[in-house]
Amino acid sequence: MIPDNLAKRSFRPITQRCGFAPEMRFHDLRYTAATLLLRRGANVKVVSETLRHGGISNTLRIYAHVIPNMQQVAADVMDSVLAARDV
Repeated sequence: MIPDNLAKRSFRPITQRCGFAPEMRFHDLRYTAATLLLRRGANVKVVSETLRHGGISNTLRIYAHVIPNMQQVAADVMDSVLAARDV
């Protein structure tokens, strides 16, 4: 939770200068950062620790829609590992 005074004096002016929506909350930046990290393939455990979630299950529950291709990525990695062993 961001204190109201900090929000009025610092956060809102910065978001306005950046052209963000006036109703943007500090939490929205946190959510956006986590979403971008996960979509770029950051380790879920690392993102969970960065967000200071109580456990990886919280992160997966909240951001599961962001990482639907995790199984395919894992399969592709295993495929490349096994293909490299065939050489």
